Amino acid sequence: MPSLDPQALVPRIAAGIPSGLRKHAYLVGSLAAAWHYREQLRFRAIRTKDADVVIQPVGAAKEIARIAQSLRKKGWRWLNIDERGPGTAATPEDELAAIRLTPPTGDDDYFIEFLGLPEVEQSASKRWVRVILKEGHFGVPCFRFMGVTARNLRLAVGGLKYADPAMMALSNLLSHPKIGNAEMSSPINGRKCLRSAKDLGRVLAFARLQSRAELSLWKDPWLEALRAAFPKSWRKMGAGVGAGVRELLSHRRGLDDALWTAGHGLLVGMNVTAENLRGLGLQLLRDLIEPFEKDCCSSSTPRPGPTR
Repeated sequence: MPSLDPQALVPRIAAGIPSGLRKHAYLVGSLAAAWHYREQLRFRAIRTKDADVVIQPVGAAKEIARIAQSLRKKGWRWLNIDERGPGTAATPEDELAAIRLTPPTGDDDYFIEFLGLPEVEQSASKRWVRVILKEGHFGVPCFRFMGVTARNLRLAVGGLKYADPAMMALSNLLSHPKIGNAEMSSPINGRKCLRSAKDLGRVLAFARLQSRAELSLWKDPWLEALRAAFPKSWRKMGAGVGAGVRELLSHRRGLDDALWTAGHGLLVGMNVTAENLRGLGLQLLRDLIEPFEKDCCSSSTPRPGPTR
């Protein structure tokens, strides 16, 4: 997995997306987090392979098609990881190839993958949106909890936006109430890690890079985002949002994998140990997660008003 400099890569991505279409796109995931914490990283590169770009609004098939075709005209090339070619109208949506593009520079050090936003109260962990391009039919995945990342977007460079770390943390926590056995498709520096450990480890990395006072301010934005994405079920979801972190702290492999991924990502060069991560997890639970869960369980917590 290559090491990428977010301060060099994010402007390249912004320049690649036509200015009129940037309002529909924002970065999420490891690259977005690395850009946000670039000062703390002190120009150190992070290990990642992809730049996840979410396209708005929900079901934005036309916007996705316009951006993808625009990049293709600029020389961006298809990346066929799973050896699926373009589909047809007869291809089921969950069997369509994802839209992944590599830059026109001739190297494959990174690629862009398009993601979509889920529907309000989406129950499926992943729903596919069909996108019709000149080459054929493709699919864009819409993950159940990705919708919260569309709240409180931040500006990167060149008009390109990126997800707020607070919202990425909430999305990761909601996505992994259990550690499970699912592994990442690609190794990190030669090691196959648990996907839940990678995502929850990123939440702990945020806790290391933010001050405790800053983290305590995440609670109310979390409540607003969860209410907007799940107006009917937000209380139940929020009441157990810390389950994955609690299991991680006593899960030997999970904590080791979280340390490995964080140590090659946002916490690179910071000499963080497993005990440091466990301490960060306990602090995060005490300062933010438990008060948030309490608010979700409390009948006195105001019901959501109109969504923005």
